[in-house]
Amino acid sequence: MAKIKRESRDNYFVGWAPLVLFLSSYMPLFVLIIVRQCMSNTAYLHWAGISGVSFLCMMKYFGMSILCFLLILFGLVGTYMTFRRVEEKAPNGNVVKLREVSSL
Repeated sequence: MAKIKRESRDNYFVGWAPLVLFLSSYMPLFVLIIVRQCMSNTAYLHWAGISGVSFLCMMKYFGMSILCFLLILFGLVGTYMTFRRVEEKAPNGNVVKLREVSSL
């Protein structure tokens, strides 16, 4: 059996890149959680001033929404920075011309 020659360069992400790419893939779920939590707790969506009681009420009824919003924000910024760095450091590949398309 013939050995398959593989490219010697490893292609992997390091640092924060895997985390932000994971977060960017789950962004629709985070948005759904935010919408659902806001719809189910509409009675608590009013301004009551700044106090310890209002902060605890906000965390009780909208804590998951705040966490999901922060994850979305971190995922968006991190994905932008990751792809910007990848575009700067890695070539975009080879240009290929298709001559024929077959349905085999």
